[in-house]
Amino acid sequence: MSDSYQTIADVDATDDEAEALAAGIVTWLAAAGIVAGRAPLGMHPNGVEIITGRTVFDPLAADRVACPDCRAEADFEWVSEAIGDWHAGGDGRRACPACGRPLTLNDWDWEPAWAFGCLGLRFWNWPPLRPSFAAEVASRLGHRVVIVTGRL
Repeated sequence: MSDSYQTIADVDATDDEAEALAAGIVTWLAAAGIVAGRAPLGMHPNGVEIITGRTVFDPLAADRVACPDCRAEADFEWVSEAIGDWHAGGDGRRACPACGRPLTLNDWDWEPAWAFGCLGLRFWNWPPLRPSFAAEVASRLGHRVVIVTGRL
């Protein structure tokens, strides 16, 4: 039997603010009865894992990475270089090889979705998260979020 996950990744939170934002979200999740009052961490059945620090939130593979403007696809080497730059502390900004528009990794259209950020809420083995729930999390964080799903 495999485990599935859905991650609500905050792509705007800085490393410096991620811990405080995570604490606020955990408090809200517990007060709303969405998770148990204790720390909802870990890959337990229906658990929630709180991830802070610079992280690539991915579904293990990308079928396509395309420019949001011209729809040109990035090749594997381009993607690898951009992710390497991001891991080294940069924003992974690269110009689209076709139209020249400079884009960060979170600006590109990833299929399936990937996200690059410093805060993520990973829901293990939960039913599909409602868009309204993700919107509420984004509102409480005050940032843009991306939903990343996968299966181990």
